[in-house]
Amino acid sequence: GALNSPIDTYSDDLFWMHMVQHMVIVMLAAPLLLLGAPVTLALRVSTPRVRRTYLIPLLHSRFVRGVTYPPLVLVLFIAAVWIWHLPALYEAAIEQSGLHFLEHAIFLTVALLFWWLAIGVDATQHRPAYMGRVAILVFAILQQIGLALFLSSVGEPSYDPYIAAAALRDWGPTAITDQRIGAGVMWVPGGMMLALAIILNFYFWA
Repeated sequence: GALNSPIDTYSDDLFWMHMVQHMVIVMLAAPLLLLGAPVTLALRVSTPRVRRTYLIPLLHSRFVRGVTYPPLVLVLFIAAVWIWHLPALYEAAIEQSGLHFLEHAIFLTVALLFWWLAIGVDATQHRPAYMGRVAILVFAILQQIGLALFLSSVGEPSYDPYIAAAALRDWGPTAITDQRIGAGVMWVPGGMMLALAIILNFYFWA
């Protein structure tokens, strides 16, 4: 839906559609994938040999323990969101399909790690208690609001490809309005998904 639909078709012309694409990947696809318990499913459907030789050693490996360490996951999540919205890198991703694919792959990867800690149903050695998960989600909301505020408060559009696209087309919003709508997409739907996760954690804690 995010990568092979009109969302992707218009993401190169409209900043706000590109934000919808990112929100679908990070705030919808990743948590839905994890609510399907993929690790538990893999352990159940694999043969005893595969499970014993590959899956269990991988799950207990130093690498997995490292990449699921909550402070590191939070840093990776925030860094990925902010770094990929730097104008130079964002514009390069729009112009180069390989880099754009890498951007989406990184977004999905860090989102899977983040949501695994926040709401994942698979077991993990590092998953914090419910109030720890709430704290992680609050930090995520704050950084999301911070980036959205920055993108909506600047006086001029930040990304040249969308300035050029707005100048060429005879429909749609201006480049600065487009950017502000995109910031709103990041703020409201993205923030609502994180807030829903906070409510769920409070519910199960209670």
